[in-house]
Amino acid sequence: MDYVSRRQCILPIGPIARLSPSVLPQRIVIATLATLIDYSYEETAALLGIHMDPRTRLPILPVGGGVNPLQLTYPLWQVGWKAIPFVTRTAENVSAAKELAALPTVEEIKALLPGRLALLGYVDADPAVGPHALAWDGEQAIDCSDQSFVSLDAVPIDFALVLERISQQAHSMGE
Repeated sequence: MDYVSRRQCILPIGPIARLSPSVLPQRIVIATLATLIDYSYEETAALLGIHMDPRTRLPILPVGGGVNPLQLTYPLWQVGWKAIPFVTRTAENVSAAKELAALPTVEEIKALLPGRLALLGYVDADPAVGPHALAWDGEQAIDCSDQSFVSLDAVPIDFALVLERISQQAHSMGE
């Protein structure tokens, strides 16, 4: 299986499953995190507990399987990354008025991104794409499904998982 890459965006070529809005396709999550934390695709899959088919070098995925972004925080912590989740007011699973008041807007999320790494989740307007993720490298968004750079102007961010490297001392102290 050949790999394609552009600016460290790594994704083995193959089909991507369509999922409900509350989870992201595992292959996109693996590729996006690999891009952000500078791990190989295989290392990132192993970090997330996703097994790879040795013959195809693709992840072995359950039918309809996906990843809730909150499931990423602990595996990332174990390898020295803080993963700080932000859910926007426009996210599909947010409905109660009191929940909305405490959540940031899409524009507030976009304002905190410059200079930071983040996995950005959203539901693409194209029904053939559906739930999707982008890698934010501190300056621009990278779509790891086709190795393209994406303007955030038209991306309706539902959540951001902002990543920060933990210092070795803080990590060993259990910060």
